Amino acid sequence: MRGALDGRMNSCYMERHGVQLHKEREVEMYHKCSLDDERYLRSFEAYEVDAATFHHREHLRVAYALIATYGLESAFLRLKEGLIGFLSHQGVGPEKYHETVTYAWLLAVNHFMHMARTSRSFDEFIQRNEVLLNPSIMATHYSRELLQSTEAKSGFVEPDLDPIPLYATTRRV
Repeated sequence: MRGALDGRMNSCYMERHGVQLHKEREVEMYHKCSLDDERYLRSFEAYEVDAATFHHREHLRVAYALIATYGLESAFLRLKEGLIGFLSHQGVGPEKYHETVTYAWLLAVNHFMHMARTSRSFDEFIQRNEVLLNPSIMATHYSRELLQSTEAKSGFVEPDLDPIPLYATTRRV
């Protein structure tokens, strides 16, 4: 059930819940970033975002911009590096970083991007997918005990309640 994520999606997870199960839902998606989205992403990557205003919605915005720009796998690597660097820049150690939460939310954003198929900005995307603004939706995929585990914090752990849909391709504009 557990698997390390080293820049590739966990192949066991994909075999059980991923590409094979969702090929019938494979759709081309075209999502763009607005100039504001691009500026925000650059600010995040330069650790210029104000930590006091970097909440759940802002995490989603960065995830959306990274997926729209780089695709899912590169987005994960950039998000992980960005969050750990951001924490360090704030004087917080990397122990605050949570691998499963980070990747699970990236998968959730990716899922809703596939469902929405197209959007011209994060604001347009999130307006159509407001459910993502509710941080408790991960409780439909993960038990509290699993998310609080050391294994989930340090490496990606598959959902124990309901899988998060995966898709074979992510188109970038």
